[in-house]
This record gives sequence, structure tokens and C-alpha cells, in this order.
Amino acid sequence: MYISWNWLNRHVDLSGLDPHVVGEEFTLKCAELEGVEEIGGGLDKFRTVRVEAVAPVEGSDHLTQVTVQDGEGTVTVVCGAPNAKESVGCVAVLAPAGCTLPDGTEIKQATIRGVESSGMLASEKELGLSDNHDGILLFDSAVTPGQALPQAVPVHDFVWEVDNKAITHRPDLWGHRGIAREVALLVGRKLKPLDYEPVYGSEDRVEVVVDDPDLCPRYCAAYFTGVRIESSPQWMQCLLRATGIRPISNVVDFTNFVMLDVGNPMHAFDAKDVSGNKIVVRRAEDGEIVKTLDGQDRKCDADTLLICDAERPVAIAGVMGGENSEISPDTHEVILEAANFNAGNVRKTSVRLGLRTDASARFEKALDPVGAAGAARLFTHLMESLIEGCKVVSPLVDVAARMQTPPAIRLHPDAVSERLGIDVPIGQIRSVLMGLGFQVQDRSSGELHVLVPSWRATRDVSIPEDLIEEIGRVHGYLNIPPKPPRVLITKPQRSKGKEQDRAARRYLSAGCGMHEVLSYAFTWKPMLERLGADLGGRLIMANTISADMDRMRRSLVPNLLKFAEENSRYYEAFGLYEVGRAFQPIEGELPNQNRHVTLLVVHPDDDTGAEAQYRQLRGTVDGLLADVGAPDVTYRRPTADEIGWRAAWVHPKRSAVVSAGGIDVGYITLLHPRAAKVLDDIKGQVALAEIDLDVLLTAGEAEPRYEAVPKYPGIGFDVSFEVTEAVTADALVAEIRAGLKDWELLRQCALFDNYHLGDGKKSVSFHLDFRSDERSLKDKEVHKRVKKMIKHVEGAVGASLRGG
Repeated sequence: MYISWNWLNRHVDLSGLDPHVVGEEFTLKCAELEGVEEIGGGLDKFRTVRVEAVAPVEGSDHLTQVTVQDGEGTVTVVCGAPNAKESVGCVAVLAPAGCTLPDGTEIKQATIRGVESSGMLASEKELGLSDNHDGILLFDSAVTPGQALPQAVPVHDFVWEVDNKAITHRPDLWGHRGIAREVALLVGRKLKPLDYEPVYGSEDRVEVVVDDPDLCPRYCAAYFTGVRIESSPQWMQCLLRATGIRPISNVVDFTNFVMLDVGNPMHAFDAKDVSGNKIVVRRAEDGEIVKTLDGQDRKCDADTLLICDAERPVAIAGVMGGENSEISPDTHEVILEAANFNAGNVRKTSVRLGLRTDASARFEKALDPVGAAGAARLFTHLMESLIEGCKVVSPLVDVAARMQTPPAIRLHPDAVSERLGIDVPIGQIRSVLMGLGFQVQDRSSGELHVLVPSWRATRDVSIPEDLIEEIGRVHGYLNIPPKPPRVLITKPQRSKGKEQDRAARRYLSAGCGMHEVLSYAFTWKPMLERLGADLGGRLIMANTISADMDRMRRSLVPNLLKFAEENSRYYEAFGLYEVGRAFQPIEGELPNQNRHVTLLVVHPDDDTGAEAQYRQLRGTVDGLLADVGAPDVTYRRPTADEIGWRAAWVHPKRSAVVSAGGIDVGYITLLHPRAAKVLDDIKGQVALAEIDLDVLLTAGEAEPRYEAVPKYPGIGFDVSFEVTEAVTADALVAEIRAGLKDWELLRQCALFDNYHLGDGKKSVSFHLDFRSDERSLKDKEVHKRVKKMIKHVEGAVGASLRGG
């Protein structure tokens, strides 16, 4: 939000003060400024000139030869602005040859298509006043030509850029009056009183009906006659430009001025377009269409509050006016709206319609309902004092729900000193609070009885700690000496879940070189549709951030696949993982929100094949589970029911259920061929794994074991069996151990190779490790045992030893 220094000066005397210095103080004690910018500086050589004549430039369809009077004589310039052709009689700004524009451009004498041009007529952007470059800056004839621009028009100003996030909780700071109240206290000067109190008429010219007081706590209206649509005064146009608002016409500018001055948005209707001179505030019918000022048709629902006349809607309450009653050049009578609307409803309406305006940004902050009448009085003052012949002929129609009584808070001075850690005199407490608009009364008990002003009572100040915060910030947190807190240190409670998360991230990022990603907790619906996944069984949100992300995720896989598509444009091989919650609906209960870790690995198609990709992923999962302390990890083929709703991406044959301590904790899989075909942007093999970390916690932790360094060497033995495809590696391991009769000297039996031979056969290879803690083994005794084991395995599963 932009705040004009000149505008603040209307509310508090700022003479002799540096806007940069005051801005720093404001940042430290009130709200953060993102910057202070000077506008209209260095324009002393630019002069106001009256346009005397305009003629086309021969051979050009857009250039014009403009003759201007600068007070001493006439000057000719060539201009390409579209509005120059209709500028005769207006006052423009001449940048004479030899001067330099604020952006550093030097203006030179030039001959353009045979016409001598002694300078240029400048636009607002070229003068550094705004970003408007639609045409040259034109003033009405009331501006005296022949003067330096800053003398003729108050264009020189300093603009504060206030960080909107810093004032979200302060609805009173969304106007210059509220900012000026803070500044007055900070610089030790008095806030100027509002010295207007218009006299309203008595004619019954407008009727107001509010059907839903909860959504519209207050609605003020008044009827004006004798309105002439023309330009607003130059001082007002300069203030509006400084704050980023483009001047349009007097009535529209007055509504914008009031909003930026006292913080309460308002709207002016052309009375001839308001049927029956009646205003009805009601909820919309579901599907009702309203065409707003931007020319768009807005489809409303039953939660949208509308401003209507006797026949039709004329505005969306708190957001934007309707196109059918806007102010136009032939407007002669005006109906004013100055209202207060429910903050939550305005916010929801703005989000639902995708329509955010200056008005909605303020109403959604919970504005003070009392401010609506004050805004109406200011608008009335401007209309009657700045439009000759304009008159308010009706009373101020004020339809208000019962105004809430601002809270009274009891504050003990000792509590202030205790909380801030410094001695704050009671006189300073009173002066700070009273300077901010609070009423302070002494009580015999020594406490202060503090009445909160209405503009701080909507959602800002309600408890003694809020008052202490006000005193502390105005005193200055930098003026409070820092002291280390006295804190009783206790041993933190162990969080196994957090330890598990950190271990998973450490292993996958540092140990495996994978990249962690973070996604929304919502599923990207187009990805589910492409995969052919069932869209049901997910929690659907009532207030979505996007139509494509309207339901909570049951698995992290679809979002990872979306990331994989994007990364495949740049990389052939990569690994991604995410640690986050998945949401499983439970009938009649809160959803299950377990933490999952999901891995995705992409590898280019090459000679290693899908089988190697699958085994590599299993190795990664083995390491992950070992690092997080999972006990007794095993793998088995899943059933169709276990695959269930994940069938869109789980491979029907190359997948396995992962168990730890006898509990199923997740799965590993190659990407389903159908999904791989759909996601053809991913060039290569895709392998996935998903582990439920919360279920894994219930499986317990593997007991840490220590083994001394072996005293005696072991004997290694590799053996390969040729078996049918139906024989699993686990079955072979079981028979190997049985053939050795569980010989205690067998320390390890590890699968290290598994590949298909064709014709329904495959080769499975194991490494056997034998070792004794008491002596060195002899080759003969190991070979004797191994031969017996081989015969046992061949008979048990129909295997044959490869290589004889």
C-alpha cells in the first residue's frame, strides 16, 4: 500500500521533518516500510503550457504539430501521443530542449519530418509521477501556464510503500488517517481534527433495506442532485497518482479519495440507473449473474452478498460495483453507498470469484462499522464543496445492526513493567494509550480502566497484553535492554517420529544423492485422470485454491510423477523423494494422516534393464529401513486386493509388499506399463517405493547389535542354480539353509544375481559366507557340507547347479 507524505500532512503537521527518518521510526515502532520514494523531484525546468493549436504532420498518420503558449511566447513541438489531437485549450507539461527526464533521457532540439521541435510534451511516466504512458499529461484550464511544474501543481511528494503483511491485523492502518494517527504520536505532534460536518437534507429520496444484517452490519446512503461530471481538483489528482490510483472523474475520484483517506471503501451509483431509488442488500440466488465494472459476467452463489435496486443487482457487496449503474459523463444525480460488510464473507466471495480489489482487501480486514458514517460525511463534504451547485437533498439513511460496545480493559501499571522488563512511568502509559485514541481512567485500586476505540476493537485489541504491546512498540523495542531469559532447562522428550524423518532425509539426500521435493497436500487431478486412477475415496475440499487441486492426496506418488515429467525435460537419470502426510478418509471420523516417505527413481533405458532398476530400488529401500531402525525386513508378492486403488501405477508383476517385524509398511514397484505409456515425457525406467512411517513405528525398532572383529578368517562360496520361473529366491534360501541343517557356521546367504534364461528358466546366484569364532575352517569340511546342500536343493525344488 502506498502512503503519500503530502497526504499525511493534511492530518498532521509534518513541516521540517524528513520522510526517510520518520519512515525508519515508523518501521521500528508500527509497521514495516519496504521503501521511501521521491516523486516529482527535479522538475523545476519543466513548465506548464497551454495548447493553442494542433495540426497533422505531413507524411505521418500519428504525429501532430502542437503549438503551445509558455507565458512568454509560442513554442512548436512534435508529439505522437494519441490524446494530443484533442488537447487544444488544455494545459500540458513542456520538457524544453536541454533538460533531462527523471529516467536520464536528455531532451534535444530536433527536426522531425521537416518540423522543428523545441522539446517534448511529457506523460505521467516520463515525469516519474506514475506508470501511466497512455498519453501526455493534461490539466484543465484552471492551471496557470508559464510556471515551473512544481509551482503550478503539487507534484513533488514522498511515497511510503507499506508492507501489506505488516498491517493485516490493523484495519485502522488501511487509510492515511490511521497512519497519520501513528505518525503524530511518533513525532510528538497533534493529530488535526476532522473539521467537516455537512448538513443533510430532509427529502425522502432513497430507501435502504438490509435483509442480512450479519453480512452487512451497517449501510449508509445519501442522495445528491446538481452533480456535474468533470475533472477533480489538481491537488486531489496528484495525491491519487502518488498512491497508484489513476484519476477518472470528480465523483469517482472522491470515492477513491475517501477510501484512501479514512480507510472505508464506498461506491457511487448513477441515480437514474437505480430502479425505484431503492437499495436492497440481499444474498444472491444460486447461479445469479452480475456484470461488474470490468465488463465481466460473475456467477454468484447463495453465499454472495449483493447490492440491488428494486429490480436487479447493481454491485457485489464489498468487492466491485456493477456495470449497469456506474458513473458516466451524463450523470446528474448520485446515490452514495458507505457500508460495512462481514470480513469473512467478503474474503470468501473475492476468492470464489477470483476478483480481488482495493475494496475487498480492506473489508476482509474487519473494518470498523462506525467508520462508514464518517466516510459518508467526508464524501458529502467533498461533493458540496468541490462541485458547484451540488447538494445532498436526503438525510443520511443509516441502516445499522446493533453496534457492539468496544471492550474495556483493566491494566495494572506493574504488569506493564513486569512484561517489558523496564520501569514504565504511569504518565508515559497514559500518554501512549491516549495518543493512540484509547480512553484511560484511573481506578482507586491503582489499575487503569482503558476503553478501546472502535477502530481497534474489531480484531486487534481485546486483552491487557495487547495494550502492553502497544506501549512497548511506541516506547521502542530497541530502547529495552536485552537480558537473557531465565529458563528451566529440562531434557526434551524424545520424538521418534522426528528422529525417523531426519534419518530418512539424511540417508536419501546424503547417502543416495536423491533430491527432496515438497508438494501441496492436494492431489493434482489432471494427473489422476491421465493415469486412469479412481478419483473417489479422497477428501474433497469445500474451499479450493485451484479447480485442479480440489482433493487431499491418498498417496504422494501422483505428485512425484508430475515432478518427474518436469525433470525429464532436463535430466535422463535422477532420484526424487518426499516426506509428507497422506490422507485416508475414515467414515464418521477424522481421516488417517500418516507420514509417508515416497521414492521415485528414473533411469534411462539401457542394457541393465528393468530388473536391475527394480533390484537397485530394493537396495535403496533396504538401506533406508536399516537407517530408520526397522526390524526384520522382508518382501513378498502383493495380492490384487493389496494393490487396490494404487493399481494405476503399481506394476502387476514387478512389485512387492514391504514388511517390517511382520507388519506391512509399504511397497516397491516398477511403474505400471500403462502409466509409463501415458507419461511418455519420462524417458526411461521408473521405479517407485512408498513407506508408511507411522505404521513402521508400530513395528518397533531393530535391536542394535555389536559384533567383535572376527579373529579367524571366513570362507566364501558362490553357488548358482537354474530353476523354473515359479521358484522364488526366498524358497531357495530356505532350502539352502535346510540343506546345511541350519549349520551355525553359515553366517550369510545373500542373493547377488537373478536373471532370466528363457523357456521359463532363470538363474539365481547366492554368496555363502562361513566362519567360526573358535578356529580356522578347512576347505574340505565346507565343501563337504556344500555338496550335500546342493543335492538337497536339487531334489527339493528341481534345481540344477549351473556350471556343473
